[in-house]
Amino acid sequence: ALTNANAIRRAETTLARDLTEAYPLFESSDNSGQIAFEGKPQQISYLTPSTTIAGALEKIDLATSDQDDHLMLVRQARLELSRDGKSTSSVLLKDLRALEISYFGIPPDKKEPRWLAEWKHQSRLPTLIRIRMQLGDGTWREQTIAPRLSADVGCSFDPLTKSCRGR
Repeated sequence: ALTNANAIRRAETTLARDLTEAYPLFESSDNSGQIAFEGKPQQISYLTPSTTIAGALEKIDLATSDQDDHLMLVRQARLELSRDGKSTSSVLLKDLRALEISYFGIPPDKKEPRWLAEWKHQSRLPTLIRIRMQLGDGTWREQTIAPRLSADVGCSFDPLTKSCRGR
């Protein structure tokens, strides 16, 4: 029981560190601005500072993996600018029954924030990320994380007014 409690605490600490420091890198393939962050109900992909190389970012893919009728929470990391594409994979938690991830923020076509099942093709990080995990013994753990960094990729900064132009 103590080993399991330590594994849960380690997983929650890793998730809190990663998502608190999630980096809203602007990506643009056409004229639509969006950040490098994709959140789905049972997986999430984001950039966060590397824990091994100062100044580097890691692309993290967090998802469940089904093995021997047990779900595992797996964190796959690779350096964002890596040429070889090598990644490291680590199991954060074994023996999960369910994983539910939701995202709180203002969707582009709305004015009020709300909880959403997905956060994709957005110009900013969600305000909050809620992760609910049902453990093998049936108990639920819930963690709500607030990313600290934000970006407004639609902003054209005006140094004179110190705000976005036209706002």
